[in-house]
Amino acid sequence: LGLVGSEMCIRDRRDTVRLTEQATGTIAVDEAERQRLMEPVYFATGKTTLGPQGTMKVVELANWLKKHPDARVQVTGVADASGSVTANEAVAQKRADSVRQGLIDNGVDAARVTTQRQLAPAGAVPDARDRRAEVQLLP
Repeated sequence: LGLVGSEMCIRDRRDTVRLTEQATGTIAVDEAERQRLMEPVYFATGKTTLGPQGTMKVVELANWLKKHPDARVQVTGVADASGSVTANEAVAQKRADSVRQGLIDNGVDAARVTTQRQLAPAGAVPDARDRRAEVQLLP
């Protein structure tokens, strides 16, 4: 049970996550479905465009969001530690924007998708797992 302001995330015995929003009701998400939908979209080094697998994930998420019109998501673009901080910030933001645009192109209202960027810690060894965009359901 977690409480953020007056919004709550509840995990019940059936392993269902319920995000309760003040004005919009309840969105129930099966845990296995949530994990599948929220899997990261991975990118090649220095790349910001969706590949075939990334596109499939974005289409699947867009379809789910269209079935749940009250759901909102935040996309976080992540860049690894290779390259300059300035370049990595731009790459991370473009990755988030690429996923956001894919959702919009597949019928999701732009107002329902926010973005942010994140960098790997300074001095970290470049790692393919850091070249991604993550999607998180917002309460």
